[in-house]
Amino acid sequence: MSMEVSPNHEQVQISMTGESGGLDCIEVTCGENIFEASDGTKVHCHEGILLSSLRLCDQVQPQVEKFAVRRDYNVLICGHSLGGAAAALLAFVLRTRLPSLSRRNAVHALAYGPPPVIDADGASSCSSYVTSV
Repeated sequence: MSMEVSPNHEQVQISMTGESGGLDCIEVTCGENIFEASDGTKVHCHEGILLSSLRLCDQVQPQVEKFAVRRDYNVLICGHSLGGAAAALLAFVLRTRLPSLSRRNAVHALAYGPPPVIDADGASSCSSYVTSV
């Protein structure tokens, strides 16, 4: 995972790669979990990718708060393969933890070739801010 802040674009950019071996195998084989958003929405999602996204959120949240919340920067999260799945769930988690970003639609994710990791209702609820190709 890498994170950069672009003052010229007023954007926090987070990027993730796909599988790199080791723990990725464990994350892929985990079961289902339910994540509850701050608005009470419950989404069924892949447990391993959710846990990875929650850990990533813990890592990036201080910088996201510093720039996106306090300075009104946007957040762009990109990922490929498992990284794309984690990018999509990270966007969902960030919008839940930092509601001001959700209100001004400041978080977007671009997921390239992600495996399916969220149920149909969850996918519909994040279709305005997650693009999967």
